[in-house]
Amino acid sequence: MADPDFHSSHRPGRQMHHGIRVHPDFPIPARIEIFTPRTWGDKATKVSDGGRNTAWYLCTPWGQAVLRHYHRGGLISRFVDERYLWVSEETTRSFAEFALLNELHAQGLPVPRAMAASYQRRGVTYRAAIMTERLHNTVSLAQAIGRAGPASIKLVEPVSAAIRQLHDANVYHADLNAHNILVDDAQKIWLIDFDKSSRRTMTRALREQSLERLGRSLQKLLGEQGVIFSGQLQQQYQQS
Repeated sequence: MADPDFHSSHRPGRQMHHGIRVHPDFPIPARIEIFTPRTWGDKATKVSDGGRNTAWYLCTPWGQAVLRHYHRGGLISRFVDERYLWVSEETTRSFAEFALLNELHAQGLPVPRAMAASYQRRGVTYRAAIMTERLHNTVSLAQAIGRAGPASIKLVEPVSAAIRQLHDANVYHADLNAHNILVDDAQKIWLIDFDKSSRRTMTRALREQSLERLGRSLQKLLGEQGVIFSGQLQQQYQQS
């Protein structure tokens, strides 16, 4: 099967220009305004769970979506919040994640499709945004464990399987935490937010690093309950 014919829109200008990439499955207009929450009025709702308060649920004519703006974290965010150094179009945070998500979805991995992505360049810097499918009837892994209590042990095997599927596909998730793993009402596991993630050989060290990162997140959010789940998860992963 041929690769999907993704298309882009470019609007060059003297000092500023933007690019938009749209998935062919969605009849989305290549307009930069669709990546601005205020364009949607009351059809845009802030996502409160996880992240840096930079994501919105959207009710669009082409389906329910999640709009996310790329923002820096850590100390540098105090000085430069949402701008990144320009290198090339393909290496923008949004276009890189767009390509990876749709490649993984096409291969059957448990990730949402990226519907559209954009960047706005000014001089040597740019800012970016991405729109992905909204996964319905889902809660974060942290929420699911907190609600289920001891019964959350039922989630250990499917969470381990989803992570191993990702690792076996040689994909490194740069921020595998308890907010970026979702559980739907059928207890299917979904992985989201692939910013800065990439294809690479998943060595034993990288696999352990990924699981340890998730373990720290679970401990931070759930305390002892998170530590217990993390231990069970690592054991299941090693046995699978």
